[in-house]
Amino acid sequence: MKKLIILLFVSFSISLQAQYSREQAVDILIEEVVGQDSIQYHHFFSKIEMMFEGDTLWGDGYFEYQICPYFENWVFFVDDLPLANWAHPCRYIFFDKQNGAYTIIEDNWPPLNYLDEPDLFFDDWEWILGTGIEITKKDENEFLIFPNPVHNELVVTPLFPPLRGDKGGCKLTLTEISGNQALETEIAQLGENFTVDLTGLKKSIYILTITRNGTIVYSQKILKQ
Repeated sequence: MKKLIILLFVSFSISLQAQYSREQAVDILIEEVVGQDSIQYHHFFSKIEMMFEGDTLWGDGYFEYQICPYFENWVFFVDDLPLANWAHPCRYIFFDKQNGAYTIIEDNWPPLNYLDEPDLFFDDWEWILGTGIEITKKDENEFLIFPNPVHNELVVTPLFPPLRGDKGGCKLTLTEISGNQALETEIAQLGENFTVDLTGLKKSIYILTITRNGTIVYSQKILKQ
């Protein structure tokens, strides 16, 4: 009887070690599905709590939902066109915690609360990659935007020396992930720091875009808390 208990414990330990953590699932999906080279152009989210076979994941569309296919599921959502209005292509990924298999479902609507109640959305989901997207590669280091996530004041610092003291021609825009423009302001003169007041904006994910003389020179994802 004593040997049987030991054997069961060893077997159970091996079984636990063979399972995939949420962090391991994230790494695998970035490498095999989303892609290291293109991840910066997507919104990539992980559901914090595990879901089980037959559980329903509701979407923001009309009676849109997904059914979890595995006994234990790590669930992910990828917004493939974060600058586009909804509906547009996106993906749900169900990752089998037991053996590392995964199922990808293409859809046109995000998870529930993603569009209208981001504070509720972030109670259940984690934003995996929030460092921003670069629209123009040659200008990717022109600005330092901080803090991110942000509560009330966002600081914009030009890093490219010729921009400092540039008078006029620059405009900063914040657009919600739904596509609605939330803020637009002229940057009269770029000094060391330019502060943007976000106090009146709701909690959400925004795309910050800076244009100079009508050309987009920088774009980044911002999380307003």
